[in-house]
Amino acid sequence: MRRIILSNNSFRGPIPQEIGRSFRLQVIQLTNNSFGGGLPNNLSRCSNLEYLFLDNNHLSGNIPTQLGDSFPKLRALILDQNKISGTIPPSIGNLSLLDGLSFQDCNLQGEIPEGIAKLRRLTYLNVGNNKLSGKIPSSIYNISTFTLFSVQINHLEGNIPPDLGSKLPNIQYLGFAYNSFTGMIPTSLSNASGLEKIYFSMNNFIGQMPKDLGGLLSLQVMNFQGNQLEDDISFISSLTNCTKLKILLVDGNLLKGSLPNSVANLSIDLRIMALGENQLHGSIPSGIGNLLNLTVLILAYNYFSGHVPDTIGRFQKLNLLDLRMNKFTKLPSSLGNLSALNRLYLGQNNIRGSIPLSLGNCQQLSALDLSHNNLYGSIPLEIMNLSSISISFNLSYNSLTGSLPSEVESLKNLAKFDVSNNRLSRSIPNSLSGCLSLEVLHLEGNSFEGEIPQSLSKLRGLRELDLSRNNLTGLIPSYIGELALEKLNLSFNMLYGEVPTQGIFRNASAISIVGMDNLCGGIADLNLPPCPSSMSKTNKLSYKTKIILYVVVALVISSNLAVSLFMFRRRQRVSRKEDSSKPSFEHQILRVSIAKRSHGDGNRREQTV
Repeated sequence: MRRIILSNNSFRGPIPQEIGRSFRLQVIQLTNNSFGGGLPNNLSRCSNLEYLFLDNNHLSGNIPTQLGDSFPKLRALILDQNKISGTIPPSIGNLSLLDGLSFQDCNLQGEIPEGIAKLRRLTYLNVGNNKLSGKIPSSIYNISTFTLFSVQINHLEGNIPPDLGSKLPNIQYLGFAYNSFTGMIPTSLSNASGLEKIYFSMNNFIGQMPKDLGGLLSLQVMNFQGNQLEDDISFISSLTNCTKLKILLVDGNLLKGSLPNSVANLSIDLRIMALGENQLHGSIPSGIGNLLNLTVLILAYNYFSGHVPDTIGRFQKLNLLDLRMNKFTKLPSSLGNLSALNRLYLGQNNIRGSIPLSLGNCQQLSALDLSHNNLYGSIPLEIMNLSSISISFNLSYNSLTGSLPSEVESLKNLAKFDVSNNRLSRSIPNSLSGCLSLEVLHLEGNSFEGEIPQSLSKLRGLRELDLSRNNLTGLIPSYIGELALEKLNLSFNMLYGEVPTQGIFRNASAISIVGMDNLCGGIADLNLPPCPSSMSKTNKLSYKTKIILYVVVALVISSNLAVSLFMFRRRQRVSRKEDSSKPSFEHQILRVSIAKRSHGDGNRREQTV
């Protein structure tokens, strides 16, 4: 038996010791299983072994130090995606016939041994995604047979030799990303005419961008993002000869200037272009619409201005468009043509006007950000019906008016909803309860009125709720304390009554209820006045009902008093009137007396005193 191939199965446990008993074995391929434990001790008996593939398992322990002396005929050693720890043994350098060595995605530490430089036939070296540190031995760069060299995602440091491109004439894949390399990017890279993929991202490289990379006719990936490169963006013109270019990433540097019109002549195969987080300015050339196969376009965090070109609507394959934090002033209606668009970020610009109704055609959107602009008018029903939005929906810091449409219930899968700091009014719609996946809800800084809807109690996954700076009235609903909230802000409304004490209301640092003088109770840390006994929980009448009752009673009493007073005064007036119209009792007696004295004198006239 010369081969053992057990790939893509579900074998578990340690590698059987029996495998190491056959000195005739030439190939051991146990990839994509669940083998654990260390390498078999007797594996060294397989002195004729040429290929050892143990990648994508659960192997642990150290790489045996005697490994380099056990396999004189070994040509490929692949241990990727395991749990191997420790250091790379210097004896690896004794495997003189080795042309492929890969320890990617393990837990290796220490330095890269200089002994690797003795492997003069090595074409493939990948030690990426480990915890290796120190500097790469300069002698390793003398292995002219390299086609792939990757040390990505480690803790390596030092400079890259300026003549790297000349030393590695056959190199196709260069991976130095996610380390702490310094110095300049070698201009000699253009000498490695077969280069296809360059990864120099997330280091501390300085200086200029290589200007003559346009001679790399096989170039597919150019990734220099996240460094401190200071240059003019005009270097893009030199890349128009790279007809196979698919990925161009130079975001997160110190690049300046305006985007040249030559961007229209970049490869038609370009899929991803990221120029964000630089110091670019000016307008976007309309010719950018020629890049018909773009799936990702990132120009965020620059100083671009003017209109977003209408030609951007030609990107039928565009999945991500990120133009946030610029100075754009107008959006094209052609945005609605981006039928494959999944994420749209346009926040923090100077965009004026209403929200384009055509956005309702982007039926694949999962994230929409139009925040921090000068948008006005109502929220279009067309975008409220985009049920695909699940990550975030952000319209905050604009001048939107009208109500929050009840169609918001269509956003059933939405996690974050933010329409804060607009001019929205009327009541908070009960239909918000249809957004069952909501985790963050921001409605602050508007003119919402009425009570906090009881229907929000259905949002059981809500972690953050901000309703501050509105015109909300009524009691604080007790159900809020039953939600799994981590942050709550109800400040500066017109809420009154007793503050609940359960759930988030137990943590004074997690809530804000300032700016309302008619609240009472709550935990002691809130420093609110105690609620009157008439407002206790044992009273079946709500605080609001009691106030209404008090007002009614007061009105009834006042009305009765007014009626009684009116009747009393009326009787007094009638009494006085009657008294004034009748002769007094004394006058009656006097009148009779005189009449008697005059009775016998028929000639005398009756007199009245």
